[in-house]
Amino acid sequence: MHLRRELVRPENGPFQAELIPMKNTGNPVLSAALSSARFAGRRASARFAAPPQIETLIVDVDRTITREDSPKLALEALCGKEEAGRIFHSIIKSAVLGRIPLESINSEVFGELYKRGFRRGDWVSLMESQERSGGLRLDLVDAISSLWADRGLEIVFATRSSEDAAKWLARRFGFGHAIGSREKSLNGSFEGFSRMIGVADGIYLGSEMLTKMTAASRLLAESGRRLDPMRTAVLTNDLLDAFEMLASARGVLLVPREKNTLEKLTGAFHLYDATIREDGDVRMQLNEALGF
Repeated sequence: MHLRRELVRPENGPFQAELIPMKNTGNPVLSAALSSARFAGRRASARFAAPPQIETLIVDVDRTITREDSPKLALEALCGKEEAGRIFHSIIKSAVLGRIPLESINSEVFGELYKRGFRRGDWVSLMESQERSGGLRLDLVDAISSLWADRGLEIVFATRSSEDAAKWLARRFGFGHAIGSREKSLNGSFEGFSRMIGVADGIYLGSEMLTKMTAASRLLAESGRRLDPMRTAVLTNDLLDAFEMLASARGVLLVPREKNTLEKLTGAFHLYDATIREDGDVRMQLNEALGF
């Protein structure tokens, strides 16, 4: 049993941060499904309450800003689309079914990358390639940029994958903050992470693991800013960030035109406070989702 800090709204009262016990099922899909009722309660309460005053937006990178998972794209460049898909989906399936811990996904994928010749500097090349080929959701980036320029929101790009990719994207589009996992390599071999972004705060395989919320809070504190969960929103594409959304004042789900398995499950369980659809007016939807 884990304790998670979530935002709850008592009857006729404001949001309050409380520590909520959450059962560790060992299966991320089942764990997220158990949160469906909490999201339903939050959506119901929101109909009768003023929207939260959002000051910080944590933006997931893979399949939210990028159209595809960056580790999968890196694999495709090394061993072809068919083989990369087989490897990637095998690892994801093992995690979804609880055969390997969710925290092991990155280690498994990064190990496959490095043994095929991948190097840490290749993340930047990969992001540059995605920008040239239309692999980034630039309309969503523009909508986020408007929130930063017009409303002064703190924007934090966040990924469980490489921090290098997130930092490149943040710099490229003029945002000051990015967080991600920090990989280690020795003589071309993957040696784990000096810090991981994961589902809970703690130590995993000897490395510090932080949630996106905790990592973002620490990063903002370095520049004298404070992250208030009750004034924070999370924008993501699937249930792997369900607990991050529950720990914030507003969880916004991007619904892409073409959904993968996790995205379909997220929609089926209604794991969100609000949605924005890729095939609609993204800027208008994002503003409405955040209460602007």
